[in-house]
Amino acid sequence: MEIPELKKVKDIHSHRLFESDKGLDKHLYRVSYFSYKISKFLGLNSKDSARGGLLHDIGFTPGNWVYVGWNHPRLSAKIARKYGENEKVINIIESHQFPLPPNPPKCLESLIVWFFDKLDVCLDFFHLSNFIDRLVLSKLKK
Repeated sequence: MEIPELKKVKDIHSHRLFESDKGLDKHLYRVSYFSYKISKFLGLNSKDSARGGLLHDIGFTPGNWVYVGWNHPRLSAKIARKYGENEKVINIIESHQFPLPPNPPKCLESLIVWFFDKLDVCLDFFHLSNFIDRLVLSKLKK
């Protein structure tokens, strides 16, 4: 299934501090990839982890950072529901800003996506995600 909103995030600035690098989609791919791998290793639902990781910032739009930061999990979940994602994926998306609302994590997959989202934001903030991009994007092309 194609999700047009994934193409839109390509033009949104990432989390970087000193560069106006666009490509929030790369962040989504990295979080999705590592969440999938760890969930699979732990015997959890790796497909839901990957879907939640891929869609967790899909509702992010440029603008007032406080408003966007607070509300994008709800907007992302709304988009995911539109495409028929299950309630576990919705919880993964809604809880990725924990402890902020709307919902706390209800499963280990939610915590895994939450962890990799925060780790990737830190790496991206300091320009340390470029080598991960090469690894992840090369794996996704295979």
